[in-house]
Amino acid sequence: GQPPAGSRSGQISGLVLPSQFAADFWAQHKQIDQNINLFVINPGIETSSSTSDVFEIQVSSEIKIGWVGRLAPQKSPGLFIRAAAALHAMYKEHSSTLPPQFVVIGDGPLRQASEQLAIDLGLRLNHDIHFIGWLPPETVRSAIRNLTHVVVHTNILEETFCMCNLEALAEGRPVISFGVGGVSEYLNSGDDHGIIVDTPSVPALVAALIPLIDNATKLSAMRTAAKRRVLRDSDFSFDRMATQYANMYTELVCVHKNSPKLVVLNDAFVVACQGIDDWRDPGLLLERGELWQGSCAMATHLKATDYVSVAGLHAIGLALAVASGAFFDCITPPRGTRAHRALALAIEIAQLALQFDADEERATGLHRLAAVARATLGYEPNIAADDYFFVAAARRSSGQDEENLNAWLDTYAENLDAPQSHGISIGINDGGTRSIELSISGSSAGRQPPFYTSAHKLRHDARQLEYLVSIGTKLKLAGRHILERAMHFVGLSQHDDDATLLKRVASAFFNAADAVESSVGSDPASMTSLRALSNEYPSSLELKLALIAHGRFIHVNLPHAVVQPLASGWNEDQVAAAFYSNETPGVAVIDNALSPECLALLRDQMLESTIYFDVKRGHLGAYLEDGLASGLLLQTADAFQKRLADRIIGDMRLVQAWAYKYLYNGTMGIRPHADEGAITVNCWLTPDSENLDPDSGGLRIYLREAPSNISFAAANQDFRSVMAAIGDDAPFIDIPHRGNRCLVFRSRLTHLTQTLHFKAGYKSSRINLTLMFGSTSWK
Repeated sequence: GQPPAGSRSGQISGLVLPSQFAADFWAQHKQIDQNINLFVINPGIETSSSTSDVFEIQVSSEIKIGWVGRLAPQKSPGLFIRAAAALHAMYKEHSSTLPPQFVVIGDGPLRQASEQLAIDLGLRLNHDIHFIGWLPPETVRSAIRNLTHVVVHTNILEETFCMCNLEALAEGRPVISFGVGGVSEYLNSGDDHGIIVDTPSVPALVAALIPLIDNATKLSAMRTAAKRRVLRDSDFSFDRMATQYANMYTELVCVHKNSPKLVVLNDAFVVACQGIDDWRDPGLLLERGELWQGSCAMATHLKATDYVSVAGLHAIGLALAVASGAFFDCITPPRGTRAHRALALAIEIAQLALQFDADEERATGLHRLAAVARATLGYEPNIAADDYFFVAAARRSSGQDEENLNAWLDTYAENLDAPQSHGISIGINDGGTRSIELSISGSSAGRQPPFYTSAHKLRHDARQLEYLVSIGTKLKLAGRHILERAMHFVGLSQHDDDATLLKRVASAFFNAADAVESSVGSDPASMTSLRALSNEYPSSLELKLALIAHGRFIHVNLPHAVVQPLASGWNEDQVAAAFYSNETPGVAVIDNALSPECLALLRDQMLESTIYFDVKRGHLGAYLEDGLASGLLLQTADAFQKRLADRIIGDMRLVQAWAYKYLYNGTMGIRPHADEGAITVNCWLTPDSENLDPDSGGLRIYLREAPSNISFAAANQDFRSVMAAIGDDAPFIDIPHRGNRCLVFRSRLTHLTQTLHFKAGYKSSRINLTLMFGSTSWK
């Protein structure tokens, strides 16, 4: 068999095997992730004897020898039939004892061949040998009790356990077996309740059965021993099995306090309780904003309990992260400080909790905690990107097993429309009297209601899929599954190659764009619900296909970190000098800012990834927590933060990142606005060869900050209000577009996108990548 889905990639926490043999086999031969816990839980049976006596066959023999199982090659039923024929001939010709009768309980692909083999060997069907056929599981034990005195098990290959043998023993039927695999859980050589045949052959099987046929006393003793072995000497009950499963779930979601894995809790206690005397009542302390004291109280409580749940780990990880101040103050704590250690511990705790948690909602929260904490400290950018993408994929999931299209779309809409804090939160309850909400907040990303789109968004998506085909993209499993599900719902072939599927969906997007334009017009800001449009024209497969594939991670290219993300040719002191100059206060320009490798990889990411879900007027947006985060992007942000730390960025952490792709020429891009961070690094990724006007296509930055008496909403979204606030006389600087040019400026400086004149074609669109650090009073 094949390993269960997810057992090689860490997506599952535990694997249940019915025998130690099965556990050893899978661990050694099936390449299961070494972090997965293997649990051996023998199947349970009803320990009271079955009361249903519904099976009876008319036989003249005193001995009935049975075989129970699926008539399939791996079960070797032919060995039993050949042994039956040999015994029948022996007792018919050379013994005064009546020949035994033989009973086969079960069905399968070898049923017809087995019956024919019996006939060819001289056994009369329904007289010498009886093929009972398939029986409902609840009646198998009754059949074993009424139709057999002995049960033969002829597997010669691996056997994980064999429930039929256990049921036979429970009914007082000795088992004759070759003893392979999991049979050793209940039968071994020398036992008095069955016989292990050392050689898997017909003569050896016949030799083992003859003493039981000839000696009624021996058979009776073995029958008594068989029932005693299962019902008294060992516990194969349902109650035992249920207890083992309960213990397994406890181990998966809780960790014993003596577990070596929980050494991290001791570290949490040391960090949280440093210099703290009053640590009682964590709820009250947290409610008062005494975060270190509340974290200390929680750590103390967790240390005192026998088992620590995943929820408990999540809570202390969150408490430490919030207490560090990194998120509220939007900073990266200096190395060696208590706050830095607390944040590092939050990552360790989240990582530990994820080993035991199978609940998607909890896992999403833990991945979000780990992602933000890793990005803040600049730790393991590739792993942080995986954490971010887990959160994004969970948000855009849609009940993949749902067979009803409307239910499938409803699930997607509910997940997508759920409130997003762009952080995580958890209720902490102490004594059932107070619930405290801990959260890690971040900057919000623009988004539309589910299924809302525009014609220019759909045409962009169609051209993007065509581009993926042109470069020979091979879809990952998740992206392929999305398209296969879409084809399934519209009744088209799911088995075409990747290129054919991408072309089919691209065509649907083009047609849907025309339908949207006919419905609401061609203005780039005009949007409508694709679902409503599809419902209006239910016979349109194109609209339905576009609806299902819209807003999905069809293909995501997330490049890993590189050796050197930033070019070495620019000088940070010169950047700082320009930033603090009288000519351009708060603004600096870095040309050839990214290394060639980083620039090429980031541009490929922005061109290939189907992550542009935010529909703007004339451009599309992708955001850090919704598919944009890659190991390379996070590494690049960390590199800017460190290289400009001394004079400009300081200890401010990355709070948001976005990529904007502009779709129209001859128009101004984003109107005047200010952003909510402290420092913005804005990089242009499109080559100069695609820009038809080298004097434009960049930014105009007004050298006057939006005043503190204007709201962030007005400063960011109402260009008239922000321009009125800074005044008509505000000086400005025009910085034209250049490929691989990065601007560093104060986020509160009002700025706008200059008029665009780029070549036509998918690869020619102006793309900017923006990294925002720190916060202002708008946080």
